[in-house]
Amino acid sequence: MEETSGSVLALDEQILERIRTEVSRTQRWLKFLGVLSFILSPISIVALFLKMILSPGPGIIQLIAGLIIGGLSMLLAAFLLASAKKAGAYADNGQPEDLIRFNGKLSVYFTISGILILVVLIGLILGVVFALTSGLFKTII
Repeated sequence: MEETSGSVLALDEQILERIRTEVSRTQRWLKFLGVLSFILSPISIVALFLKMILSPGPGIIQLIAGLIIGGLSMLLAAFLLASAKKAGAYADNGQPEDLIRFNGKLSVYFTISGILILVVLIGLILGVVFALTSGLFKTII
């Protein structure tokens, strides 16, 4: 790397071209996953409604949870598609601002995904603890 005016560093043209190529490849997968998520999210919500209508049991809690998950899935799909759009802009013109925006959108996607995974893991642990303690109390009483 060589230094240009001020503290800005200039990258080798070959490295920049490789970054653009990799971002372009990533963009295709982001589009694919975003479109797939947009298609599958409503299908899962409709399947949830059908399950609630056709089977007896505590359906309202499942419906609310399913709607939240479906909505979040569509939100994540929107971030994937927005990220793909910014990746395409960077791959086309090589402007650093587009690369920064691409990374920002992708960062939000992974942040939301990570938080959702943590929430699910905490819920799973609480569910297991609840199941074990309720079963334990039944055997003691």
